[in-house]
Amino acid sequence: MTWEAVLTAYSGSANSWVSTTARAWLLQIPALVPAVNADTVWNDVPDDAPGMELGPVTKVA
Repeated sequence: MTWEAVLTAYSGSANSWVSTTARAWLLQIPALVPAVNADTVWNDVPDDAPGMELGPVTKVA
């Protein structure tokens, strides 16, 4: 099962908050998460490791 499958199911929810949030995430996932497949090398950290991060890291006190 994929996140897209789960979110697609929730996008049909009768609860408007749930369906709106699921649809919003479905729109965001392609831009935020790199595509992976059978050829993806998981331990291949690029020379520019910070460039691989999805967003800023914030410290919670």
